[in-house]
Amino acid sequence: MLRALFALFDASPLAVFAEDRTGRVQLWNPAAEQIFGWTAAEVLGQPLPTIPVEKSGEAHTLLMRAFSGTAMSGHETQRLRKDGTLIDVSIACAPVRDGEGTVVGSLAVIADISARKKQEAEQARMQAAMRRAETMSTMGTLIAGVAHEVRNPLFGMTATLDAFGARFGDREEYQRYFGHLRGEMDRLSRLMKDLLEYGKPTEPELEVCALEDVIASAVSACRPLAEKSSVRLEITQTGGLPKLKVDTHRLGQVLQNLIENAIQHSKPNTTVRIEANPTSSGRVNCRVLDEGTGFRSEDLPRVFDPFFTRRRGGTGLGLSIVQRIVEQHGGTVEATNRLGGGAVVCISLPVAQGNT
Repeated sequence: MLRALFALFDASPLAVFAEDRTGRVQLWNPAAEQIFGWTAAEVLGQPLPTIPVEKSGEAHTLLMRAFSGTAMSGHETQRLRKDGTLIDVSIACAPVRDGEGTVVGSLAVIADISARKKQEAEQARMQAAMRRAETMSTMGTLIAGVAHEVRNPLFGMTATLDAFGARFGDREEYQRYFGHLRGEMDRLSRLMKDLLEYGKPTEPELEVCALEDVIASAVSACRPLAEKSSVRLEITQTGGLPKLKVDTHRLGQVLQNLIENAIQHSKPNTTVRIEANPTSSGRVNCRVLDEGTGFRSEDLPRVFDPFFTRRRGGTGLGLSIVQRIVEQHGGTVEATNRLGGGAVVCISLPVAQGNT
């Protein structure tokens, strides 16, 4: 009977282990070896706490409850493997009794549910992305309509200001008003441009190109601003980057936007670096790093939201437009902070087919 039971444990795809009342492991089946990485020779006869089973020790607490005669099933948590990685598991525990009904140990059966948890997380991510896409589409339509309606009055105001300046611009008492109005009209014009870009984005015209060339062009366009701000621009890239299939104009717009943002948040005599390197997953990562104050931790979840900005005079649409363009190319964009201070924005793009 016991031989058949142990044969069943050995054949089980679930991890099965047991400990006696002294807390020493008495059973450790092959599935436990495979799931957690320790061999039976390493754990048999050893106290369970010497095996780093979980950060909180919660699994051990469940086993202790089994000693009191309480069974528990379906408890989901995380446990550590021998290599230090965490896996998602479902634990069932039950007391082990002798012939007189006295609890002499505990038995745990553990299923590795990491694949299921990963699938659930991916489904949740996709659902969130779909909800976000629907919201952004609705918002984009509304924004584009507002921008279109405002554009014509704005053009009329600008033309009127030009005419007024041509007639009275040489009068000293009007100079400060002209300067202020010009600045505000320029700000409104930039806002309208961003609103139209965000609200009705054009479809990218894809072509195979070298990322190095797009980076060089964006850096060249940003160099006057960098020199004016006393900020150095440096390019660091792995030689022979794989080709990308992108809209070079729009990708250049993305990089120029990120570099300009980095310059504007940099102190004089600091460096903005642009790094590019291929990954093992058939993508190319391009990062823009600065030495400024970085993002506030509470702002990181919101930096790509439309109209969110802490920069005076900013429209709050720059990073939203960056995200939309990158996603149109099948890529992702992420904002983080450097350990030594400063911000990092990383875009990840798939390489052109046949160039992996």
